[in-house]
Amino acid sequence: YDVYAVCRDDSEPPNLMAAVGGPVAATTADVTPPQVTLAATAAHEHNATLSVQLSEAGRWWWAVLEGGSGAALPSSADVIGGVAALPAAVDAGGPVVADGGGTVLEERLGNLAAATSYVVVVAAEDAAANRAAAASLAFATPDLTPPAGSASFFNASGSAIGIEVESDEAGTCWAVVVARGLAPPTAADVVAGVGVAAADAVVVAGASAYLSIEGLQSETAYDVYAVCRDDSEPPNLMAAVGGPVAATTADVTPPQVTLAATAAHEHNATLSVQLSEAGRWWWAVLEGGSGAALPSSADVIGGVAALPAAVDAGGPVVADGGGTVLEERLGNLAAATSYVVVVAAEDAAANRAAAASLAFATPDLTPPAGSASFFNASGSAIGIEVESDEAGTCWAVVVARGLAPPTAADVVAGVGVAAADAVVVAGASAYLSIEGLQSETAYDVYAVC
Repeated sequence: YDVYAVCRDDSEPPNLMAAVGGPVAATTADVTPPQVTLAATAAHEHNATLSVQLSEAGRWWWAVLEGGSGAALPSSADVIGGVAALPAAVDAGGPVVADGGGTVLEERLGNLAAATSYVVVVAAEDAAANRAAAASLAFATPDLTPPAGSASFFNASGSAIGIEVESDEAGTCWAVVVARGLAPPTAADVVAGVGVAAADAVVVAGASAYLSIEGLQSETAYDVYAVCRDDSEPPNLMAAVGGPVAATTADVTPPQVTLAATAAHEHNATLSVQLSEAGRWWWAVLEGGSGAALPSSADVIGGVAALPAAVDAGGPVVADGGGTVLEERLGNLAAATSYVVVVAAEDAAANRAAAASLAFATPDLTPPAGSASFFNASGSAIGIEVESDEAGTCWAVVVARGLAPPTAADVVAGVGVAAADAVVVAGASAYLSIEGLQSETAYDVYAVC
């Protein structure tokens, strides 16, 4: 401002100065703090750019605290005091001198962590030391780093493989199963589930998650690959795929059992067993043939103690995986008797097959023991009594007295003066009447059964 003054005396009439005094140049004091305009750009994980514009010449200070827009804000005095006054500040600085032309000044904010919310607080004052209230601006650093993850084998069943995945960031992990030895899939392929089977799970940072990959073939070797992606915006996917984790599904299929039995003797037989895979087997022999009630696999494995009716039992017999046919001698058998042999088998993984059975019969290789004795005679016939210790047939022929004895085949063929035959029951007598003979004639009678 300019100030002008004039005076007038107290005389009557009063006299006013003709000339005005002045100008006296004067300016009012600055009592208004500057206006502060803030902007923050966080294009990196660990630093950001702060832009500050003051409405007048002055200077400003800043402090960065973790917590975002909800954080309790410090006073301007604390900001000016720097880290000494704000030990929680991750970065602080100033003063930065601003001219009076509204120039936007930038300052780099450092010591920041990725994917973290912050608030920057600015204290400003003009050249007259009019201090503005603290101005603040919330911002967040981005997450530009893919998570670090791991995958390891957990377990396997006949149709599934379980793996354990872990990521150092919250997000999602995917896993795919491919045939053993195939080229590794890309990270995008794993996310898309390109493979034999796939699974995914949400993960918590630093905690393990379990993925069960279903629908697999038993007893098959696979490679498992995994990849993780964090929950940042935009999300970061691991560039490198984790794996391969070698895994083989469990053997849940019992072996197939092929049986054969050869009974070339009356009192023993040969059992032939072939398993479709490596394992072991047991056997038990019971009388009764194909109509007999069959024991369980557990009873067969228990042997004679579990099957007191078994005439023979044994095992285990170890079988290799090459389909080798193994033989075992079955003993304690009776001639001409029907039996059933029951086999229990399990593979190396203890998968037990249902009991397999095969009926067979021992042969009768022993001729019967028989006898013949005179019973009666008429003028044209001779009656004899025959007996055999086995059921069957007996034959008799009559030859002239004193001739050489016929062979057994001759007797069966009826080679002689006359012949007869009869069916016999074991241990019972039968009567043979040999007709058409000459009266008053001496004969010899021969019989065979």
